[in-house]
Amino acid sequence: AKRVLILTFKPAVEDAWQTDLQSHSDFDGWQYFNRNSKMESSNFSEEHPLVYFGSFQDLLGRDGNGTVKSQNRWLHKLNWDLVIFDEYHFGAWRETAKELFSAELAEEKIDYSKDLGIVNENLDKIVLKDLLPASIANEEVGIYGAVCKIAIFLSIFITAFRLGAEPFFFSHAKNTNAKQTYATILQYFVIALAVLFVALVANIEILKFFIRKEEYWVGLPAVPYLLMGYVFLGIYMNLSIWYRLSDQTRFGLYISVIGAVITIVLNIVLIPRFSYMGSAWVSMAAYATMTIISYILGQKYYPIPYNLKKILAYIIVSTVIVFSSFFIFNRNIYIGNAMLIAFIAGIAYFEKNDLMKILKR
Repeated sequence: AKRVLILTFKPAVEDAWQTDLQSHSDFDGWQYFNRNSKMESSNFSEEHPLVYFGSFQDLLGRDGNGTVKSQNRWLHKLNWDLVIFDEYHFGAWRETAKELFSAELAEEKIDYSKDLGIVNENLDKIVLKDLLPASIANEEVGIYGAVCKIAIFLSIFITAFRLGAEPFFFSHAKNTNAKQTYATILQYFVIALAVLFVALVANIEILKFFIRKEEYWVGLPAVPYLLMGYVFLGIYMNLSIWYRLSDQTRFGLYISVIGAVITIVLNIVLIPRFSYMGSAWVSMAAYATMTIISYILGQKYYPIPYNLKKILAYIIVSTVIVFSSFFIFNRNIYIGNAMLIAFIAGIAYFEKNDLMKILKR
């Protein structure tokens, strides 16, 4: 029998995955367990395939003495045929994941306050159900979890960049032109983010088919805000190199706390009134605030000569295109892609000299 373990940072996505699989005829007869199930060997059959949906914060929880909860022991005892890590945002989790599957009990090793980052990333999904009337809570959570799948495309790109960029940043820290290199990397990273941001929204009428239930398409207006939040998250992750290289990681904690407070307060205020749209706005606002604070502090303690005018220009232009495409032109795929092509052409025109210099090296 197959045994599949799915771990995610987002409980809402976890719930959406389970809903999709259970409704698919190819998975009839499979056994499904989640974070609310009591996972013991006596609870499942060896004759039928098994899928467990969990999250790192559930599986790596500790008791009052700081010891990993004994309920996690089953994770090491089952021989999983397939392990899927969804939304693998933080590079520091790699070591934690290794220990999770090799140690008798996993030890939590999260640096630079990544645990607070998880609060920023997941609180809306956790409290959405509790802050909404019971009559609509489950459906609203399902809608939000479903539309988050589209935003995951940008999240995957950010994660891939981070895993490759962090070793590079540290290995080049002592080079004489290191700061200029970091500035150039951020500029082109923002360009890539902006192009993907526009491309995803321009083609949202195609991407929406990744959401199986048509009734969940009503949540698509949240997608531009979720993607905008990921744009800021990607920039923040890139900017955060300053406090690591300057050995001032306490600022990472301070910024994460601020982001967590914004997330908690605004979700409590906005979710009861605006449901999942409030969650999407809060995510965007929290990451934007963290990005601005990190930039200001970075320029004070570890100044890097970022081309702020160009970066802001690309962010503003891409945002105008995205919201025009979605809300003014009603997601017209032809107009959206025409604006995408024009945007790429504009970037090529303004960046051609710098690109030629880079290619000649």
